Amino acid sequence: ITSPMAHTCVENLWFCSGNGNPNYPCRDMDISIERAARFEQGDMKFLVRWKKYQSWTDLYYQGILSGYYNLAGIATPEVYMIKAECQARNGAVDDAMQTLDILRKSRIHPDFYQPSSASTTAEAIELIRRTKDNEMMNTMIPFIDMKRYNAEGTYARTLTKEFDGQRYELKPDSHLWTMVFPANAINRPGNGVLTQNSK
Repeated sequence: ITSPMAHTCVENLWFCSGNGNPNYPCRDMDISIERAARFEQGDMKFLVRWKKYQSWTDLYYQGILSGYYNLAGIATPEVYMIKAECQARNGAVDDAMQTLDILRKSRIHPDFYQPSSASTTAEAIELIRRTKDNEMMNTMIPFIDMKRYNAEGTYARTLTKEFDGQRYELKPDSHLWTMVFPANAINRPGNGVLTQNSK
C-alpha cells in the first residue's frame, strides 16, 4: 500500500498507519484558524498539510494530506523532543535548544528559521512544547503531555477558547481531563468491583 511519506521514511523508528482497517487511509483533520496560528511562521509541515478554506461563513484550515502515514508509531522527531525536555529539566538549557533545533531546521523554511533561545528551564520547556504540539498533531501525544504536565503542576496550563461570543476555560484540575469508565463496564454483572475513575 502506497504512502505519501513512504514507508521507508528515515524518521520512522516504528510504523503504524491507518485506523486498524487496511482499506481506510489516514486523513489530517481540519483545524480552526486559532489552532493554525500556533504553528511557527514558515513551518513546512503545516504549509503542505493544511489549506485555508471557506465554506459559507465558516473559515478554517482543511487537512489535505491523506494516505497511509505514521500516526501511531514512534519516530525520530518525538525522540529528539523527549531528549530536549530531559536536557532542559537537567539544567542543560543550551543543549536542549540545540537538540530541539536539529528537528526545527528540517521543519522551518530557511527564510524564517531562527535558532531557539531560552535562558531558563521553563522557557525551554515552553519552546519544546510548542514544537511538539505541532509536530505530533493528530496523535494522542499532545493530550497525554497535557495530562502529564497538569499532574506534575509546574508547567500546567489553563486552556481557553472563545466561541459564539462566550469564553470557555479548561483548568488543569478539571474533571473533564478524566477518561471515565463506561457505565456498562461498571454495572455489568461479572466484572467485579470497578470504581469510577475520578482522576
